[in-house]
Amino acid sequence: MQNMPEIFVANWKMNQRHAEAASFAEQTCTLAADISSSNKQLVLCPSFPSLVDVATITSESLVTVGAQDCSAYADGPYTGQVSATMIADAGCSYCIVGHSERRRELNESPETVAQKTARAVEGTLAPIICIGETLTERNNGHTFSILEAQLNPIITALTQCQVSASDACIAYEPVWAIGTGVVPEETALIEVFSWLANYISTTDSLRTATLLYGGSVTAENGAAIMGIEQINGLLIGGASIDFQSFRKIVLL
Repeated sequence: MQNMPEIFVANWKMNQRHAEAASFAEQTCTLAADISSSNKQLVLCPSFPSLVDVATITSESLVTVGAQDCSAYADGPYTGQVSATMIADAGCSYCIVGHSERRRELNESPETVAQKTARAVEGTLAPIICIGETLTERNNGHTFSILEAQLNPIITALTQCQVSASDACIAYEPVWAIGTGVVPEETALIEVFSWLANYISTTDSLRTATLLYGGSVTAENGAAIMGIEQINGLLIGGASIDFQSFRKIVLL
């Protein structure tokens, strides 16, 4: 998409202790300064304990920070949960919602993800909405019906809350590609992202969303993925844990 920034999101998952997170953040600030003339946005998503530290280190830089999840509730007696407003107060601008690992391991439903998306937007966070199908669903020809079933409750929730996710990102992460080293063929990605671009064009709340790809992204395949017209960024998992690996992807 012309004139839209390319967004590179480092999802560290449950990695990077305090010192490692701080060092990575400092190096990313330098990288962002070096590429300041480019149209690239770098987003670091550390674990909750490192959010404030990473946000503080990057506060005067071009690097932005996001959380890996938020609560479906605005506030209240929900032990162990973290609200979107708390995340924003910590210095974050983004929040990942609906990652397949949480859908699978914690049984998060599309409706729960939709509520988290709405809370993120209400809390002034740009949601990074993860969607994707399993290999069985893909082989059975259900990719688009699954993506629609994951996105429709989000549209409903945002409409009911009367909020527009103007800065949202939608990250297509086929479940069968995450952590497997397997990336969909170019023709398959073109098909999916063409469908996504058409889908969001018919909505009010997600019309301006940035489309990202995630799932076994590396320095070896990143350029080819970014070469697909509708893809404007990458959600990077394992390859984002090592700074030099992340740097290579950003500089492709």
